[in-house]
Amino acid sequence: MSDSTQTWAVLSVVGLGLTSASLLLSDSLPAVVGYSFLGLAVVLGILAVWQADRETALM
Repeated sequence: MSDSTQTWAVLSVVGLGLTSASLLLSDSLPAVVGYSFLGLAVVLGILAVWQADRETALM
């Protein structure tokens, strides 16, 4: 695993942790929806980077 992949993995765990914490702590629905989209964007970004990283490794 390259350094960038490890960095993205750490960021994804932090992002998911913040998302779940905000879901537990927040009562307002807009904030919950916003954080959910933020978490989803983080996960999709990681998947894109991981896919590009894997394709580079295969070349």
